[in-house]
Amino acid sequence: WLLDALPPVEQHSPASHRLSPPRTHSHPDAHDQTAERHGVLILASLYKLTLIKSPLDLAPSARSHDEAAEMTMERSMRIQHCHDCYIYITAPLRKVFITGCNHCTVFVAGAVLLTVDNCERLKVMAGCRRLRVANSIDS
Repeated sequence: WLLDALPPVEQHSPASHRLSPPRTHSHPDAHDQTAERHGVLILASLYKLTLIKSPLDLAPSARSHDEAAEMTMERSMRIQHCHDCYIYITAPLRKVFITGCNHCTVFVAGAVLLTVDNCERLKVMAGCRRLRVANSIDS
């Protein structure tokens, strides 16, 4: 429902790209922000970016939305060192770790454990069983 509420993306012609270079406020590698290490999905070093991750984004091999949601329920995600970002995770996850983020808003649709550590001015909206917050200010 969150993805359906977004306005459509405008398509630009190739001629308009030649007139002015595209301006982005995100990290140069922002086209593929999710990395995976040892079974943990990682979003790292994002800057001035709005990011929405659905179950199908986190489990691309799934054939349906329900199958993708089941696959992500056993996964963990680490969001680290992000600045001035809006991050929406609509997939159910087992663990979510948020570390070193400044001036960010993070929405987590569902998690068993959500840990926030060393963050400043972080807004978190989450459905979770357990929330741990440590060494964070103005959050």
